[in-house]
Amino acid sequence: MEPNTCAESERLGGEAAKMEHVHVQGQGMALGRPWSRWWGLQQRCSAAARATGPTGAPRGRAESGARRGGFVHTIPFAEVVSLLDPNMKSTKARKYQILYDEVKRRLDPPEKMSLRSLAAYTRVSRGPASKRTLLESLQSIGLAPSANTAVSSSFSKLTEGDTAALCRDMREFASQYMNYDTMVKTLLPETNHVQHWSKIIETRNHLEDMRRCFHDPENSRTFDSVTHGFGTAMLDVAFDMIERVIDKQIRVLSGNPEPEEPQQEKRGRKRKAGPAGRRGGAQGQAQDSQDPAGQGRGQGQGRQETDVTCMTNLPAEASASYSVQSARRAESGARRGGFVHTIPFAEVVSLLDPNMKSTKARKYQILYDEVKRRLDPPEKMSLRSLAAYTRVSRGPASKRTLLESLQSIGLAPSANTAVSSSFSKLTEGDTAALCRDMREFCLPVHELRPDGENAAP
Repeated sequence: MEPNTCAESERLGGEAAKMEHVHVQGQGMALGRPWSRWWGLQQRCSAAARATGPTGAPRGRAESGARRGGFVHTIPFAEVVSLLDPNMKSTKARKYQILYDEVKRRLDPPEKMSLRSLAAYTRVSRGPASKRTLLESLQSIGLAPSANTAVSSSFSKLTEGDTAALCRDMREFASQYMNYDTMVKTLLPETNHVQHWSKIIETRNHLEDMRRCFHDPENSRTFDSVTHGFGTAMLDVAFDMIERVIDKQIRVLSGNPEPEEPQQEKRGRKRKAGPAGRRGGAQGQAQDSQDPAGQGRGQGQGRQETDVTCMTNLPAEASASYSVQSARRAESGARRGGFVHTIPFAEVVSLLDPNMKSTKARKYQILYDEVKRRLDPPEKMSLRSLAAYTRVSRGPASKRTLLESLQSIGLAPSANTAVSSSFSKLTEGDTAALCRDMREFCLPVHELRPDGENAAP
């Protein structure tokens, strides 16, 4: 977090310093006017700094709204790089605006985030000065973090923009890759069509009632808040899938079936960052921005390669007892005509625990069978995508070693990734942790585990 600067005040300050030097030498230069101008600009710059949030976003309107007893929902609080795009160039990575209203939801029950948790959520640097600025920004609009986070989970560092992107891709994948026609043929009875018709009509009406109940804030506000919007959006996807199967059955029974949809094995889908100026936050819309420094790394997105134990990027001495034996066992299994599912290929740090100490962050083993699923349709990952998935360093030597490891067991990456999405860098361990926590959040509130326990593997 860099403080606001004012180029004009710096210029005048340097000019005034030169005049003071001339005055000391006895030239009698009048210093009153330049110094007064410089001091006035310094005061205006300080006021501008106080009027911005911890990441440079204006907070004057939010503070004014808080003083009037209301809360301004659309004021941006911070702009962060998507957690689902680690180590990606800043010009390509998705960025989301976190609004003050989203921050308020994180501070309200059930999460009740502490200042430390909120700093991690908004990608604020760890220094005490940054956290102090964050605290002052919250206090200016009447918000106060808790002393301790009440509920911590795999969702804790995913912004509402991240969860919305996951739900959008899940909805699209459900439409593209589910074989609804086969399901309809399985579910339709050979006889008693009229009875089956009335049953599925009644089921569809009941599902619509259930959908309305799930979306009622009185019933799902807490669940929706603790999952950062992911919970109810995924319920919508599930309801839509069930209703699509029912609608197809009704069309078949009415004598007007839809033409069968071919199962799509390959679909050219490349995720792109959204155009500049588009809002993010709870709506989850991406925003592209430039990286003037050319660093190609988002704020708070540290490299995780030091926390990776992978057979493809460790020195031979360090990996002799783990990777070489694993590769030989897998290669031996491949020669016998089988595929060994339980051989570990790599151990990676969870993408949901960014910038966390290696001793505390969750680690997942990626098995050879999981790698094979990434190389099979519909994703058909390229070597570059698989290297990002397994957290292999970007150097050509590391990728060459990765390719040799794949070829030794008869696996080959594609030239280009067929399908890229928000799930592309989430391992199966990450997705299992999200599902496990969401299942737990369906329990009554008093059965939720306290801070830190929900995030345990």
